Amino acid sequence: MSQFAELHALFRRENQRMICGRGHEPGQLIAGVSHRVLQRLTGEELARLQRDYPEQPALHDFYAEFGSLELYVAETLCVSSDEYPTAFLLAAPEEWDDLKDSVQDWLEWLEGDELDEVMPFALDDSIVFGRVPRAATYFMLVVRGEHAGKVYEFDHDGYEVDCVGASLPAFIAWLAIPDEALCRYIRAHTRYSDGVTEKEWLAERYESD
Repeated sequence: MSQFAELHALFRRENQRMICGRGHEPGQLIAGVSHRVLQRLTGEELARLQRDYPEQPALHDFYAEFGSLELYVAETLCVSSDEYPTAFLLAAPEEWDDLKDSVQDWLEWLEGDELDEVMPFALDDSIVFGRVPRAATYFMLVVRGEHAGKVYEFDHDGYEVDCVGASLPAFIAWLAIPDEALCRYIRAHTRYSDGVTEKEWLAERYESD
């Protein structure tokens, strides 16, 4: 059985949708959502992952089964951004350095003890492999040291670094189970659209057939 059974199950669900509202304002939007495999890795790329991170077999297994992904992607184009709102991006390896540079840009605002208080590990001991699109929120897999194997979230708002998975499979399971807690997380970061107006709609709950 796959370590990522929850994600396989999520891809199999039909007629997936976010039931959205606008806080205290009346009205409701049913936003159809789907999940996209963006890029499959080649055999050479997978071999490189295995060679570079031999102590993180789940990393190789995830990219062998899926590749890079977008999750909870709206089927309706957002008028204001001309993009399809997306809750999560798990990036291809060639994008990891750019994502790490983005986190480093934020961390450069911190000095000495401030950085030590925020980061429980050195940034260079991690892979920045995912993010929340249109938000300065990033996901880091620690590959060396005391916290190796854990997944952390870096959120520039308040410079918070929190563990969001005791392992990569646990993190993927969290993303793939759209319960009340995950919908609350998506609601805090992602804005869905009716495709006609510039109104922003917030995910209240997830449904599928």
